[in-house]
Amino acid sequence: MSNRPRAFAAAITACSISLFGATAHAQYAAPPPVAGPQPVYVQQQQPVYVQQPQRLGRFRYGFDVGAGWAFIGPLSGFGITGSLRLGWQINDNWAAYYQGDLPIGFAGGDYAGRTYGGAALVLGTGLMGEYTLGDILSFGLGPSLDYAGAAVCSGSYCIGEGGTFFGVQARVAVTLIAASAGAESRRRGLRVGLSSHTTFMSDIFQAINIHLGYEWY
Repeated sequence: MSNRPRAFAAAITACSISLFGATAHAQYAAPPPVAGPQPVYVQQQQPVYVQQPQRLGRFRYGFDVGAGWAFIGPLSGFGITGSLRLGWQINDNWAAYYQGDLPIGFAGGDYAGRTYGGAALVLGTGLMGEYTLGDILSFGLGPSLDYAGAAVCSGSYCIGEGGTFFGVQARVAVTLIAASAGAESRRRGLRVGLSSHTTFMSDIFQAINIHLGYEWY
């Protein structure tokens, strides 16, 4: 046998082995990985807290007028009042001030078998402490030195009293309109509230009034 047929057979055999190897590799090769969706990380925004500036200590003032009910001992009737405040606002919550108060009461009724009618007038000068909650709701309380006069009569029989007495003033107020122009300014607003003035005469005088006024505080 000549060398040419042998070489041809060897070439065919090598080609077959190479083709089989390529086919086997194509059959059993692992497929390339398929990339899935990547996770997305979202950075959360941190809340920003803005601290409201505290207003500095400042002079404060206000006034109001009111109407309500008055008591002179066992007698009762219509009453009116007016008040003026001057003092110092220590911070947004606490204040101390002078309050001048002028309650007037007209009272009548039956007592010890007689029908009485009369009036009382009080000029009160008091020192009050006040606490304000959220710029809106205020509570005030303090002692008062009162110059008071009262007289009640039954026909020609009258009972009167006058002089200087110890008293107590109290008030609760709500600010309907509050405004300010900055940390160093006063708040201001229209206020409505309930006030009480008690004078410790021999027959206790008390005036309870709904009041309306304006406050710079």
